[in-house]
Amino acid sequence: MTTIVAVCLCGLVAAAAEAALEAIEDAYEIELARVELPAYALGRVSFSPCAGCERIGLQVDGNTRYLLAGAPAPLSLGSFREEAARMIDPGDAVVYLIYDTRTRVVTRLILDGRSR
Repeated sequence: MTTIVAVCLCGLVAAAAEAALEAIEDAYEIELARVELPAYALGRVSFSPCAGCERIGLQVDGNTRYLLAGAPAPLSLGSFREEAARMIDPGDAVVYLIYDTRTRVVTRLILDGRSR
């Protein structure tokens, strides 16, 4: 009987914990060729998530981090843009765009591809 009560309590606790989970970030994986990077730290990144899809624009701010996949530290926006310009084939490179679901402000842009 004690085992049955313990199992039921564990199930209730797990259900309550699951109900409280809320996504605070969401992401897009976009080909570099479909992305227009922001020109300024307080700007917008715009992209087309698929061929024929309408463009989406999301805000970037001073807290947005610009990263190269596998690199140990963030880059400045200028360095990030330079790395994107050096990509051998923008069709092979992707940008992971992670944003806050509540504010729709981009928290991280991650560039993944081959540089020259």
